[in-house]
Amino acid sequence: MTRKPDQWMYDLADERRLDGSLRFLFIELCRFADRKTNCCFPAVDTLAKRVKSHRRTVQSNLRKLEERGAIETHKQSKNNVQLTNKYQILGVAKKPPRGRR
Repeated sequence: MTRKPDQWMYDLADERRLDGSLRFLFIELCRFADRKTNCCFPAVDTLAKRVKSHRRTVQSNLRKLEERGAIETHKQSKNNVQLTNKYQILGVAKKPPRGRR
């Protein structure tokens, strides 16, 4: 059986028992994530457009994902100016596979 290249995202969402809008947001974060560090920096507005939700809903769901241990949020600033948060996907043991059998 061939494993899809992005199957790890769905497997991780299943392990976390994520459903509905939390699952959709988590998978979008995984798509943005660097495959070596499991980190990403998408803006809340960008995520809101991708998952077709209001930005406040995305912010609320990001907090829920963090509470469930699916992600870590790291606030970033430079010269006292808030930058885009850094999100780290948790629970990825190693670099996700790229279409290997």
